[in-house]
Amino acid sequence: MRIKLYYDPYTRRWVQNESEDSIKWGHNFLEVTFSGSIHEKLLPFNLAVNGKVVGPIVGVLAGEGEHYELIGNPGTFLRLHHSLSSSGALCVVFTPSSLHETGLNGYIYFDRISKWVKAETPLPNIVYNRIPFRKMEKAESFQDVLAFLHKQSIPYFNPFFFSKWNTFRWLWNNPELRHHLPLTKSLTSIQALIEMLHIYKEVYIKPSEGSKGKGIFKIDSKSSGEILLLSKGNQHSFANLNDLWEAIRSHTASSPYIIQQAIQSDRINGKRYDLRLLVHSVATEKYQVSGIGVRMAGEQEITTHIPNGGTIYPYEQIKHRIDEEKIDLIVNEIGKQLTKETNSFIGEFSIDLGKSADNHYYIYEVNSKPMVFDERSIKNKGLENLTKLLIMRASTP
Repeated sequence: MRIKLYYDPYTRRWVQNESEDSIKWGHNFLEVTFSGSIHEKLLPFNLAVNGKVVGPIVGVLAGEGEHYELIGNPGTFLRLHHSLSSSGALCVVFTPSSLHETGLNGYIYFDRISKWVKAETPLPNIVYNRIPFRKMEKAESFQDVLAFLHKQSIPYFNPFFFSKWNTFRWLWNNPELRHHLPLTKSLTSIQALIEMLHIYKEVYIKPSEGSKGKGIFKIDSKSSGEILLLSKGNQHSFANLNDLWEAIRSHTASSPYIIQQAIQSDRINGKRYDLRLLVHSVATEKYQVSGIGVRMAGEQEITTHIPNGGTIYPYEQIKHRIDEEKIDLIVNEIGKQLTKETNSFIGEFSIDLGKSADNHYYIYEVNSKPMVFDERSIKNKGLENLTKLLIMRASTP
């Protein structure tokens, strides 16, 4: 069933004219005032009603600029609004400073004028964390939001960005996942570099808190003794490890890096490829793959990320090579392990998964805040599963 609630942007009050009985909504069950007459300037919203409870209200936590403007992906916010609205939920985009003891001073999208409107609402039934940058999550204001949500028992996900090093350590603790992880070390000294190149002739060094393939280098130790350092569009040769270490120290000194075993990847037309998996929680300790994308490396072969020369390849054309049952097992173990290690609900994540030439699967990276997939089918299915998850979690006592 649906009920119309009306918002008055001048008095910042919500009213309804369909029931004289007490209608409540939000996490704090605030009452929606009954009004016998509705002014034409009030903004109508058609929401689900279950008995005498309206909603849910889904809060989407965004970043905040110097002048209190929203920072984040506006396309993601709009897609969430449309999907949640079609299910009778109210999508409210808010920032850390707009949360207060009894509600949100956020933004709701009004379809009639195709604009976001500032509005006062009760506390949300669930919060979806879409803070766009790691540095914003380190701010005291963000930590205050998490503390408040915890105190109020308002469910939220995902709790924070993952680092590559932490993710590796967390997954390594799971015996079922350990053999799906490339050997990885924290790159804090030349000793780690020496140890890895003693075992493997090819390794990657990656910023632990990087994304989109930025800052990644490949090191190739030739049998002749020459050492190559490869990055996007560049190649440098070194005679020894000391010279190589001096060249990369400027990167590793400014931000944490990892060093990782290079996997001999399965290839299509001579080019290596990775799988990109979008994953959502569908029940307690149960995760579902919303879609699988394929990213093929460019000629420089450093990464498969599109900004670094990678390309999209149709999954259907390689599906016969992929063991989807094995992938489902890996996905569910990852979800359960992340939940255990972070002591938080992990509702959504993406995985960069590699398949080796000998048909073994390797977990390269797990991201708590997936980027929007280019493939329309994955984008749509992911949004559908995310919407179901948000409403299901918002309705769980």
